[in-house]
Amino acid sequence: IKIAPFIKDKCTIIPIASNIDITHTGNEKEKIIVYFGLIMPSKGIEEFLGASNKVRGFEFYVVGAIPDSSKGYYEELVKSHHKCQFLIGMDDKKVSEFLSRAVFAYLPFPDGVSERRGSALAVLSADCILLTKHSRATTSALKRCSININEGADIETEVNSLYFNQEMRVRYILEGRNYLKERSWGAVVDSYIEILEHEK
Repeated sequence: IKIAPFIKDKCTIIPIASNIDITHTGNEKEKIIVYFGLIMPSKGIEEFLGASNKVRGFEFYVVGAIPDSSKGYYEELVKSHHKCQFLIGMDDKKVSEFLSRAVFAYLPFPDGVSERRGSALAVLSADCILLTKHSRATTSALKRCSININEGADIETEVNSLYFNQEMRVRYILEGRNYLKERSWGAVVDSYIEILEHEK
């Protein structure tokens, strides 16, 4: 639409859904901060790993998969960061179970979180508090269910203030659940059916 704005009135934007089906264990959240997604450059992983050196009292995990082109990059990350654990290549069920244990997800995308970030949807589905970066691409709805960590912010203070404020954590979880209502696979299918019915 940005390239061809003249087609705006003829287009319908259907949001994506999470590609991970989250199973909630019902257990209390653990003091885990997770990065979830592809392990490759330009995802903000270095910033996540840097936070693991600053935030005390929490375990840091990188959970995801490695594209063949990024295996060397991954090996360098593992060599240089010993305070973070890497969980690579887990099946969807194990990923779901692990994400549901984490109290925070930190996804510091350099270009900001946006509607196209499936990993953000996955961690919100797991009731993780989403720490990220906001940008022009971040919708107001997504801003309501995520916390903007500005460059140079004291992330340890941010994490601790949120962790010890249960009321605020619950509010973000509820905002995340509300945000995801229109982004379930059922909602996506309904949107496609509505379009097809309209075209008849």
